[in-house]
Amino acid sequence: MNRRRLATAILLVVAVSAWTGARADIDAGGQRNPTFAKDIAPLVYTQCMPCHRIGQPSPFPLATYDDVRAKGAEVARAVEARLMPPWLATQGPDFPAIAGDRRLTDRQIKTFATWVAHGMPAGPARDIPMPPSLSSSPWPLGLPDMTIGLPRAIAVPAGGSDDYRNVIVPLDFPADVAISAIDYLPGENSVLRHARFFAAPAELAISDSDPLPGISGLLGSGSLENYGDRLLAAADALLDLGAWTPGMARRFLPEGLALRIPARFVLVIQMHLRPGGIDAIENGRVGLYFAKPASYRFVQPLAIPPAFGIASGLNVPAGQAAFSFSDTFMLPIDVEAVGARGDANLLAQTMTLTAAPGMGVNGVPSKWKATGLLKIADWNADWPESYFFTKPIHVPRGAVLRSAITYDNSASNPRNLFTPPRRTMWGRVPVGEMGTMTLLIVQPAAADATLLKDAVARRLREQLMGRK
Repeated sequence: MNRRRLATAILLVVAVSAWTGARADIDAGGQRNPTFAKDIAPLVYTQCMPCHRIGQPSPFPLATYDDVRAKGAEVARAVEARLMPPWLATQGPDFPAIAGDRRLTDRQIKTFATWVAHGMPAGPARDIPMPPSLSSSPWPLGLPDMTIGLPRAIAVPAGGSDDYRNVIVPLDFPADVAISAIDYLPGENSVLRHARFFAAPAELAISDSDPLPGISGLLGSGSLENYGDRLLAAADALLDLGAWTPGMARRFLPEGLALRIPARFVLVIQMHLRPGGIDAIENGRVGLYFAKPASYRFVQPLAIPPAFGIASGLNVPAGQAAFSFSDTFMLPIDVEAVGARGDANLLAQTMTLTAAPGMGVNGVPSKWKATGLLKIADWNADWPESYFFTKPIHVPRGAVLRSAITYDNSASNPRNLFTPPRRTMWGRVPVGEMGTMTLLIVQPAAADATLLKDAVARRLREQLMGRK
């Protein structure tokens, strides 16, 4: 072959290769297959990268094409199983729309699976968008307005059992403070699995091991009357500010809403510590973000059953795969509902919070239409988020709120820590369960607030006395 023919052959190969590469995203039917540049990068950058990046608790970054390709098959499986992005709330025709829904659409899930199945092509480098400019701060919401260290470091020896601690963080604000978010930055090599935040009066007696801050011992210890008085006092005094887990998405409250920390209150962090393979020290910091607008309304939690179900008689038989547990509460006042959340340990499976017509004003049956408030089809204790409605919901006086939770205490439940399964009553992980659903309402005016507080106390007292 002479030089001219050789050069022509080389040019032909190069041209064919270039055409083939340019057409690599076209399938046999003439349809364009997804590429990282056009289809996957926009998804990853908006839905994954805020958590999956250096300095955040996610186990690996997803900031570049090489990052995503290395974990592509694993991410596709998590996406198809709807484990990622984490979002437990399920929405349907009878349930309200929720703000900030992170769930991927069926089409987006299919796009990711198709991309992986076709070898995860990058697409033209010029078409790959720039990653978002995210804060390099270890605080996902940016630097807090106020950070507070723990009053003492907590030693967690290697190889021990799960430990629970109530850690009291002094605040001593001279006046009520409104916050739009609360966060926690764990110490290096943290063994903190879960935390709950409460605001409590400084005078409330709280021990390190209280199952509920301010309530020492187990249900049934001492006289029922004495225990009931202490439980009622603690439940009335505590303000539930929400929960935290290492991988949970951090969010500010919707605009115009805030949480209230009363003057002279302390912050109580109920920590669930899980020892690792080495001795560890937990010495993290709390971050508070103050509410910025001059006009805001306070969010108040209304839990059904109250006090995380401590007096509800929760008792899940060993081996039962679908144990149902429910509680009801009739509203003594009109409320404006802005969101909801669920709370349980490892055995819970489904959660549903609804509102139905009850007896209205002066005993006249209400004509108000029943509505769903929150539905969780597959509970996961690692994602105890609060969900806020896109529009507030008016729930009238006399409406009956109902929370319903199912538990799987069978050997087939991979989250069951015991083999064979054990009967499980109210308590903390790993030996106990809990269960409550919370309607987040706008704090009512003083007179209505008193009526609501009294009704909650009566419901808790009824449960303590064993009446449904």
